[in-house]
Amino acid sequence: MIVSNQDDAIYVDIRTPKNPIEIDLDEKFQIGLIKQIIFVSLTKSFYIITNRYKEMLGFYVLKFLEHDPDQYSFLMRDKNKLDIENADMFINYRSKDSRELIISYKSIFINTYTIAVLDLWEDSDKALLFRHESFQLWESEV
Repeated sequence: MIVSNQDDAIYVDIRTPKNPIEIDLDEKFQIGLIKQIIFVSLTKSFYIITNRYKEMLGFYVLKFLEHDPDQYSFLMRDKNKLDIENADMFINYRSKDSRELIISYKSIFINTYTIAVLDLWEDSDKALLFRHESFQLWESEV
């Protein structure tokens, strides 16, 4: 399980209740400004959207295995020096051979809304299937 707030995330492996393993994820992965965390049972992995990696602002998606945080990869690393908010993640299962991670977020101060679709079968930088960005003023109707 993971317990977190925006600045701190603790992974706890509770399979051995007498001696649980605790890992400080923000220190281990050098991440900060955590926006969203989900667990996907089919891949047995946690997915984390974070706005800071190695003290650089951007958009980052981290994946690591449920019982082994040492097996991790960054599905996206976009160093754009922008704050993000309203981040969400969803899983889309279209068929047995198609599993997608759908991510949406807003870039602060530039009013850009982004939707990204990542292939969960791919563990590389080529996981991005689709990306759409739209500009929208906050006071105008959508």
